[in-house]
Amino acid sequence: MRIGICTNFLTEDRYSMHEELWEKIRSHADFIEFPAFPLMEMSDDEFILFREKLEEKGLRADVLTNIFPPYLHLMSDPFHKIARYSERLVSRSEMLGVSRLVLGSGPARRLDDGMDESRADSIISSIVLNLLVPSGCEILIEPLRASSTNYINSVKDAVRICRLCNTGKVNIVADSYNLMEGDFRTDMIQASAYITHVHISDDERKIDCGALSERLMDFLMVLKAIRYDGTLSFECALNLDSSFEELKKKICNAIDKE
Repeated sequence: MRIGICTNFLTEDRYSMHEELWEKIRSHADFIEFPAFPLMEMSDDEFILFREKLEEKGLRADVLTNIFPPYLHLMSDPFHKIARYSERLVSRSEMLGVSRLVLGSGPARRLDDGMDESRADSIISSIVLNLLVPSGCEILIEPLRASSTNYINSVKDAVRICRLCNTGKVNIVADSYNLMEGDFRTDMIQASAYITHVHISDDERKIDCGALSERLMDFLMVLKAIRYDGTLSFECALNLDSSFEELKKKICNAIDKE
């Protein structure tokens, strides 16, 4: 199983790229997962320098998460505005060698008051199919907690978007922190064919190797039950020392197929 580390939530500086930790990340993980919209705020020169530093460290940026910023409103902004942002996002993703884009972005996808869910589904599937899928990247729909957004809050919701898009390039990321709030077991089992990436975190975006919560253990047992063999990223605060290797082993052993 290929293991990644998300830079958001690593420390209290949530959307930092954490260049000071790249060496440690390289020694503990197969790839790094960045939040996208801070990359989008870089000038061209800053972005080129960022890419060069990443290449020098030999790090793979396989996945970008948080692809749309909070100030972009997917449900109400003009399509051409979203398209202009997406074109730049796709271009920079290609330059980094990214293969997967995570559509989390709770504030950006929040439904306007009174908006019908079917209308929202039509808008989001149009954005995915017309602006993101042509990049060649796999698009991962991320169910989020109700406190983060009022749209796509369950695996079942995410499956609905995948089926509407009707392409093998649109799948689901199962995030333990977001899903542990609800009853995720049946939904994950029924949607197992769509789950190709996982985010691991315990309560409060933290994790303690010596005391994994019962809910997180339940989540890991579901992954074991569906014989999950995709990629996995830690999206939480971490100590990137020898204790992380112990944590990584414990998580992988918990979901390892017998």
